Amino acid sequence: MKTLPLIAVAAGCLSFFISTAGAQIWTQTGAPLTGWVSIAGSADGTKLVAGGSDIFVSTNSGLTWTNSLPNWNGPLFSSTNGSKLVLTAEFMFTSTNGGGSWQMLANPPQENVRVTAGSWDGSDLVTVANTDADGNAGHIFRSTNSGTTWTQLSAPTNAWWTITSSSDGTKLVAAANTDPEFDPGGSIYYSLNSGTSWQLSDAPAYTWVSVAASGDGTRLVALASDDGDFNGVNIYISSNSGAHWTPVNGTSNMWLAAACSTDGSKLYALGSPDFYDEVYEVVYMSTNFGTNWSAATTLPPDSFVALAASADGSKVVGATEAVGIYSTAFATPWVLAGAPNTNYWESLAASTDGTKWLAGSSGNFDSTGPLYRSTSSATNWFVSGPTSAWYSVASSADGTKLLAVGPPIVGSGIYTSTNSGATWQTNNLPYQNWFAGAASSNGTKLVVAADGFGTDIPGLIYTSTNSGASWNQSINAPSLGWVSVASSADGTKLVAAVNGNNEYSGVPYGYIYTSPDSGVTWNLTSAPQIYWSAVACSADGTKLVAAPLKDPYLRPVPIYTSTNSGTTWVTNNTPSEHWITTGSSADGTRLAAATASGLLYYSTNSGAVWTSTNAPFQEWQAVAWSGSGNLLVAASFYGGIYLLPLAVAIPPPTLNIGVSVRQAFLTWLTNNSTGYNLQQNTNLVSTNWLAVTNLPVVTNQLYQVIVPSTNRQDFFRLNLP
Repeated sequence: MKTLPLIAVAAGCLSFFISTAGAQIWTQTGAPLTGWVSIAGSADGTKLVAGGSDIFVSTNSGLTWTNSLPNWNGPLFSSTNGSKLVLTAEFMFTSTNGGGSWQMLANPPQENVRVTAGSWDGSDLVTVANTDADGNAGHIFRSTNSGTTWTQLSAPTNAWWTITSSSDGTKLVAAANTDPEFDPGGSIYYSLNSGTSWQLSDAPAYTWVSVAASGDGTRLVALASDDGDFNGVNIYISSNSGAHWTPVNGTSNMWLAAACSTDGSKLYALGSPDFYDEVYEVVYMSTNFGTNWSAATTLPPDSFVALAASADGSKVVGATEAVGIYSTAFATPWVLAGAPNTNYWESLAASTDGTKWLAGSSGNFDSTGPLYRSTSSATNWFVSGPTSAWYSVASSADGTKLLAVGPPIVGSGIYTSTNSGATWQTNNLPYQNWFAGAASSNGTKLVVAADGFGTDIPGLIYTSTNSGASWNQSINAPSLGWVSVASSADGTKLVAAVNGNNEYSGVPYGYIYTSPDSGVTWNLTSAPQIYWSAVACSADGTKLVAAPLKDPYLRPVPIYTSTNSGTTWVTNNTPSEHWITTGSSADGTRLAAATASGLLYYSTNSGAVWTSTNAPFQEWQAVAWSGSGNLLVAASFYGGIYLLPLAVAIPPPTLNIGVSVRQAFLTWLTNNSTGYNLQQNTNLVSTNWLAVTNLPVVTNQLYQVIVPSTNRQDFFRLNLP
């Protein structure tokens, strides 16, 4: 995707401004995750028709889809109400009931027709042919009875590629992708009388691929894939029914498809910055008749090939080459953060209160990326660390002690900070493909794990008890392809996952191991032997969640959870998917899991029930909760960082007491006890409660007060004034 600076350029008597767009959030529809070639819709955007290997229709803005015409695909046209549809393929098909049934036309034009446009009710249709039956330049045809019969129009023969029509069918604009001899340089023609006569416009000789018109046919946008010599070209707009065209300077790209609202105020242009770029498409949008244009900053990672817009231009739907159909029509509670959207985001970590965040990136394209931090609850981000491919990051509860894990691109690949990322230190850990890391709540106990290098070097686990100043190998941990590790708040309970792709020790599949003693010993759990992607755990280390990538037969798998530190595991009612990441709140009640194909689910009851978050479609790589569970953050591989604030019903703190021979230990959690005071009384009936003067000490997210044992009866409580 291309990001343009704010610039102004003059073109004739008009000025055009190009700026970066505000976030337009794309949400995955319920369409099959397959390759698509075309899409069209009704004026209100509720009825859609899309072509891939088959023709599918939707009557609810894309939530659900029905296979309407198997084994056919091609450009599609829809009437305003979505009832009349036209498929332009090797044969032409029409539907008069929104795709409920289709009829093959008995007498279509006998040429290589490319695309069809029409009036608002679908009765007046026009179609263009690139070539005739003998391979010569094609013609333009018109039907006034919804495609039953066709008449060849007087337009010159040409290598016609696309056509658009006003709502009443009187104003037409047709474009060719080459000249009539099929040499580079196509032209644009227009008609003001339903195709009775045609005039050549002043558009340059380009490889025109798409035109779109307002309802009255006066305002248009035209796109070309190149200038005939494989160079990108600008967007062109017209305000006089296609007679005169003006370039939008500064928008040079390889364009693919255009869309336009009925009043012509909202225009869309789909393209790619490099010829035949299949990943990093661009979508430009104008909301003021083409005067100002914005480049979209968040798009699905797979290339769009077709666009359609509702009559008012508020709903846009895009079809991709490989991973489904996406729409801006669905409301989403997610908010796009201020992090760069051009980074390959890999990892996330947060302080307990959710105000401080650390994110690891691996740059973009073939570069590496820096560490980023946020001190504003993940809203705004800034660079704060060395550059590498940061597969994993971790944070202490207060956000001061940080851990970043990556391959040995710079130093060993393991970096730590004890001052909230102001400075970072590396170390002399062995040469490993370090892949995962975790930290205790106070940041002193750290654990890192490597997935090895294929069959040559095993994956090792190392631990630190002094915030990374020194490290020791966990010699009892098996040498496997470790991909994820998580730690309890006190750093004693660890859980680590093996993907199974490392063949060093002959392990064909993945495993999950746990350690009850800070990595001194490791135990294989009863989790199934499948390819694991990620694990997470609660602060006490008892509640675990594991995200599987696939089973031994490469099939998708549901999420697994454990409530007894990994002794037993259960599946949950999540769909079977190729999960890539998972996260947990400190108490283990709030969980999240996501896929690289756009799905993101969360649970508020330790995995008993999972709910789709209606997240924007992104290639998710990391999810993380704030310790309190009030903020869920997700990072995509190429498309930004998103926030989902969630209200948390915070229960009152629980006061725990432990006794020894000479003293008692009073503890309570720090994350839900703001404003509470510890009080003491010798009689429960009495109201004479007195404040305990001993100052609490914070350790492992707990307040702790030690009081001496006495010969009398004492009661303690937490009181909120």
